[in-house]
Amino acid sequence: MHILVKRIDTYKSTKHKGKFISEFIIYVMIDEVPIEAYTELSTQAVVDRIEELKKNKGIETAYFEIH
Repeated sequence: MHILVKRIDTYKSTKHKGKFISEFIIYVMIDEVPIEAYTELSTQAVVDRIEELKKNKGIETAYFEIH
């Protein structure tokens, strides 16, 4: 079992130039099959979710897909 994280969207501010929020999807995978999915809106939320999943499910590996 492992974790796969993908950035799925970026929201840009119309009032503050250069400010944005990224949205991520976090998959819990068995081989190449996703069995659970979570969405998070900040990198800190992603880190917190990964740590929670590692602790609760005994997962050791997390991958980030970069485009």
